[in-house]
Amino acid sequence: MKKPIRPTVYLRLLAGAVLPAFREAVALRNRAMERPRPGLRALLLPAARDLASDAAARAHTGLGFGTALRGAVILGTHDPASRTVLAHTPDGLARFQIPEIGFDRWLRLQAGMLRGGRGTPPGVAEVTICFPHFRTALAALRNELDELAALGAGELVITGSLPLADHLNVVLQRMADYFPPRR
Repeated sequence: MKKPIRPTVYLRLLAGAVLPAFREAVALRNRAMERPRPGLRALLLPAARDLASDAAARAHTGLGFGTALRGAVILGTHDPASRTVLAHTPDGLARFQIPEIGFDRWLRLQAGMLRGGRGTPPGVAEVTICFPHFRTALAALRNELDELAALGAGELVITGSLPLADHLNVVLQRMADYFPPRR
């Protein structure tokens, strides 16, 4: 007759520590799966009602502009139309600021290649694009801003190389081809 196998003290301790953690992880995963996930498009292009609170609007403004600037770097590498625009753009450093939410990012174009970063740029910016108020930046993100009127009213401040700003804007506008506005 075979002797029954008895768990050792080690196995008992392991089961006592691991099984509850495993059960908790499974329960968290199951709860997470029950929640509907909005998808990337809904996160990047929320409905106006979802931006009613200042906290949500501030968060979306930072997320949206950060995503757009990082997207410009990716488009500059992979999108033929963006590569063509950047090939005919003067080299330089562009700084993007939204002081109300502490947003400070930069893009550097050098020899047709676009790089980006956050915080203080690695040199003197040839152009600075500043939205003094985050709601104006949010309107620009949502394609609801008359840029010329905003420039005249001081709601959008561009100092430095306008050709660099204009060409980078063309690349940023290409994001709409990949994330079309809501209808």
